[in-house]
Amino acid sequence: MDRISHIFRSFYAIRNLSNKEGLPTNAVFGFASMLRKLIRQYQPDYIAVIFDGSEPTFRHETFQDYKANRTEMPDDLAVQLPYIRKLCEALNLPILEMERYEADDIIGTFAKKADQEGLQTVIVSNDKDMFQLVTERIKVLHQSKEDILFDSAKVKDFFGVLPSQVVDVLGLTGDTVDNIPGAPGIGEKGARDLISRFGSLDNLLANCEQVERKTYRESLQKHREQILQSKELVTIDTRVPLQINWSELQARAADISRLRDLFTGLGFQSMLKEYESEGPKVESPPSFQTITTRGQVEQLIKELSKQDMVFCYLELDHEEPMLARPLSLALAGQQTGWIARSNDSSLTLTDFRSFWEDPKIPKVLHNSKAVHVLLAREGIPLRGVEWDTMLMSYLIQPNRSNHNFEEITFARLEKTPTAAPDQRCVLTRDLFATLLPGLKELKLEKVYREIELPLAEVLATMEWNGIRVDPAVLVQMSAEFEKQIQVLT
Repeated sequence: MDRISHIFRSFYAIRNLSNKEGLPTNAVFGFASMLRKLIRQYQPDYIAVIFDGSEPTFRHETFQDYKANRTEMPDDLAVQLPYIRKLCEALNLPILEMERYEADDIIGTFAKKADQEGLQTVIVSNDKDMFQLVTERIKVLHQSKEDILFDSAKVKDFFGVLPSQVVDVLGLTGDTVDNIPGAPGIGEKGARDLISRFGSLDNLLANCEQVERKTYRESLQKHREQILQSKELVTIDTRVPLQINWSELQARAADISRLRDLFTGLGFQSMLKEYESEGPKVESPPSFQTITTRGQVEQLIKELSKQDMVFCYLELDHEEPMLARPLSLALAGQQTGWIARSNDSSLTLTDFRSFWEDPKIPKVLHNSKAVHVLLAREGIPLRGVEWDTMLMSYLIQPNRSNHNFEEITFARLEKTPTAAPDQRCVLTRDLFATLLPGLKELKLEKVYREIELPLAEVLATMEWNGIRVDPAVLVQMSAEFEKQIQVLT
């Protein structure tokens, strides 16, 4: 996220806003509103706000007049910058900056690294220079009255050339804001037409005598070095020597205490209430008792039938349910919990059959499909599943690559689960409390109940039943493929 472009936009879009001491707060408020909307809408796995350094950059060393005509930042905006940094810190947003490099270069470096590692990246900036970074996995988000997400096709439609040609166009047009000269007399439309025709700036300069328009042709011939330098100045450096540690950029929940102090001083009471209301309402953990006998199991199931909701955590020794064995089982209501099976327990899943197959006992668990398969191996149907926190997480954030228990618990609750089954059962409850408001806000409850939850049971049945194959046909197909490979090679 490019901080500076959004700060200026907020400053000029919102006027005459200050706290009771008279401190201007319009830029901070606008930036805070933008961040809140952005994070709620996209729910990123990783996020960072990029700041410009305070010293001249390597571009100033190359071109002394770089940004020479920029006016001083208005005092009413400059005084708000420290509060914008405090805002990012209170929101637990990592801040990245490095002297001698601009924010664009840091963004480009991280985006390229993410692209190489197969991560989807969204650059939040209204700067057209960012179009040069767009790839299949890197997109640019322009925020205005209507957000526009630019992929390669959208860049071509909007800017007239492919992302790989953007720097060539910018090298010709220059940039009056940054005092980059470009090619005198060649505007944006002319630059786009020339690059579209010749394919690249190098090819254009090598064949500029073919340009029919005299003013264009003479500009290209007389200002060749200036044009090439302009291209160098607008090219984003994607090799900034910053160590990239993705774990440090993981999205985290806001620090409500710090946010409360900051927003109270700035007078953002309404926004503070919104953040406070969105925080997960996590109850105190129930007290757990250990179940060791079948008689206790019978009493437990009677108790569970009285609960409004039963939170379940079933630990397996293998990620594939067809190969797994149960290691431990913990169950919890709102006030009381039970460690129903541990590693050294003589109790089996069959002892809890009447609990699993009772549709009137509403159950909440993580990865119901795996539990369906495991119980099917014991001849036990799983009924009464109301909520599956894995499916809820997937619906809320479908672009996330991993929705396993440890990943989601850390991402949503900032907690790393221990091996204790009672703690994991409580975390299942807390995950549910955190995910349910998001599912409701996105209006995905119907999708969850009518599509995703029934589908999990169908997929589990398919996995348990398997697929009937004809080995003879497979052997025949293998032989035919071998012949085709030999012909092709």
